[in-house]
Amino acid sequence: MMSKLILVATAAAVCLYIFLRGVLDFYTEAYGTLMLSPLIYIRLAPPPMNHWLLRMCHGWKGFDLLLCAVPVVMFGIALLAGYWAHQKRSVPLAVLCSAIVSTIFIVYHCVKHLGFTVGES
Repeated sequence: MMSKLILVATAAAVCLYIFLRGVLDFYTEAYGTLMLSPLIYIRLAPPPMNHWLLRMCHGWKGFDLLLCAVPVVMFGIALLAGYWAHQKRSVPLAVLCSAIVSTIFIVYHCVKHLGFTVGES
């Protein structure tokens, strides 16, 4: 029962955010931050790591595409964890799903505070 409550609360929070933000603004913001993923990682990483990431993005052509795929993979893992939590009634898997979804939304939809602006917002 508790796992379902956690999953419903996570889904409700996502839906509420989309509703309050607006579907078109959410889409623009999500797509823009997806494309800016390599820059977000470089900006968030500590000094030795961000230089390495920048060199990798510049030196290896496919590395920036891999960085763009990270949020998609994270969302896939969250969906799998949520499905397994629902099937097994597992609270730890439900918390994992909620934590991954929260991480995605905190990092990818709150980058405005890092100085990034996406769309007309």
